[in-house]
Amino acid sequence: MMLDGWSFVDFPAMRGSLLEAPKSCVYVFCWGSREIPFYVGESGRFGKRIENDYRLTKWNGAPLKKFEAPTDFCVAEAAGYLRGNEGHGIKVKYKESSTDRPERKREEAKIIDELVLEGWRLINCLRRFTPKQTSIDVEKAKIKGFCEMLCRKETIK
Repeated sequence: MMLDGWSFVDFPAMRGSLLEAPKSCVYVFCWGSREIPFYVGESGRFGKRIENDYRLTKWNGAPLKKFEAPTDFCVAEAAGYLRGNEGHGIKVKYKESSTDRPERKREEAKIIDELVLEGWRLINCLRRFTPKQTSIDVEKAKIKGFCEMLCRKETIK
């Protein structure tokens, strides 16, 4: 798989576990012992993105406050479902990338294309919602359906 040799951190990441990680990265959320990719992202503030943005959305036990941030909401919901309901470990694989955001976005798009062409299903391919035009319950159901599809496809292989 194209992600061989990438650095990784278990998710949710412990505070301070990414202090040595590069700031500008492309990254892939993976689940299960086979490290199946389900989301590709990029950030110029990688450690804070992983430790704060996704973590504070779901993992601190507080009500979801990030519904206004569709990507954060979707990734945190998927990770929470796969980890909590299905009992799968979550890892974030990452590698250093350009400090130039347009260049990182191009690298992210290339990784998405390559993973999809390898046959992986990514949450990136789901249409993002507009918070004022939907409800949390509708979006949670969509993410749950996506995760259940991933689990079904994995048990067929």
